[in-house]
Amino acid sequence: MNFSENLHRFRSIKNVKVKEIASDLGVSEAAYLSWETGAKEP
Repeated sequence: MNFSENLHRFRSIKNVKVKEIASDLGVSEAAYLSWETGAKEP
C-alpha cells in the first residue's frame, strides 16, 4: 500500500471528512486531496 492509499484508508476507517482532516493538518483541502489522489506528496 502506498502513501495515498494509506491516507484514504485511514480517512475512511475514521469516517473523517476531507475538510476536517485538512484543517487538523493545517493545509488546504486541495493540498490534502492532491496527497490522497497521489498527485503530490507532502
